[in-house]
This record gives sequence, structure tokens and C-alpha cells, in this order.
Amino acid sequence: MHVRRKSLRILRQLRIAPVLEGMRGKPALDIQAAADAVSHLSWLAHDWGAGLQELDINPLLVRRAGLGCVAVDGRALLA
Repeated sequence: MHVRRKSLRILRQLRIAPVLEGMRGKPALDIQAAADAVSHLSWLAHDWGAGLQELDINPLLVRRAGLGCVAVDGRALLA
């Protein structure tokens, strides 16, 4: 759970954080799900170790709060 909290703290420090939290009448996005995605990717990278040479998720669509997020495309280069 510690990794998730750290991921959430990092996401809230980004310049795009106001968009994630809702602004100008737009609903808040699921920042918790985005933090989960970041923490799970960090665990994946740790588990693969040096065997994981590259990892790209682009884009990661963050839905409205409570609806999660979706990795639209991803690519991993393994040794």
C-alpha cells in the first residue's frame, strides 16, 4: 500500500493535477485508479528487473472518479 500512496502523492504534484482533480466545471478523474496503475507498473518493473529494458503505456486514459483507467496501448521490450 505504501507504493500506492507514493504514486498518488507524485500524481498530485504534476502540473496536470488540477485536471485530474476536476476544474472549470469538469468532473474529477479517477486519480486513485491512475495511482494504482503506476504502482502496479512499478511492481512489474521490479519483478522483471534487468529483463525489462523498456516499458511504454501511451495513452493511459483516466476516466471519471470511480470508473478506473485504461491503458489504450502498451509495449514492453524484454531481454
